[in-house]
Amino acid sequence: MSVYYPGASCESEVPEHICNPCAEFEKGRVRAAAFIHKDYVATIKAAPDDTAVWQAGIEAGLIRIIPEISGTSNGGEKVSGAGYGDVREKVTGRNFTVSYKDPNYDGNCNFYTELEKSRAWYFAYKTETFLHISEKAVSIFANNPVTENLEDDVTWMIEVTWFQKAPICPVDTPEDIFDCFQLA
Repeated sequence: MSVYYPGASCESEVPEHICNPCAEFEKGRVRAAAFIHKDYVATIKAAPDDTAVWQAGIEAGLIRIIPEISGTSNGGEKVSGAGYGDVREKVTGRNFTVSYKDPNYDGNCNFYTELEKSRAWYFAYKTETFLHISEKAVSIFANNPVTENLEDDVTWMIEVTWFQKAPICPVDTPEDIFDCFQLA
């Protein structure tokens, strides 16, 4: 026997919308990326803008930085299921795809080959000033097409995909982490 409770609701508290007429707009392009090992992602999410936390992860081999790339994010395509009552459909999550070009072609074949086989890495990408971190481990597809144009660059073409329920909320980017450098 079912029980009906008038006034019962599954609603959560919706915060106020923030409006700042003087705010700077975030500029586009996926400009840098990071792969974060599943054993370290909780540490990063607890302090996403802490440079020391990122440096410790890099030094431990649990973060791989891909600086100076050019790419796009689809923002998460809607995944929906059947609705009930007067609701036509229910959003159940999002399929995210980030595609980027890595100009560091020479020497990175093993990196992308092994990353493509693994399911232990989360993904973060940087826009102008913000960082966006996946909630789930990702799949990648690495491709290295060559055109016949003598002036075209040969680059790694990378597609990173994952599913998660909610949008990715931007966080502040740590200082100096997404610059091209070598560990000593």
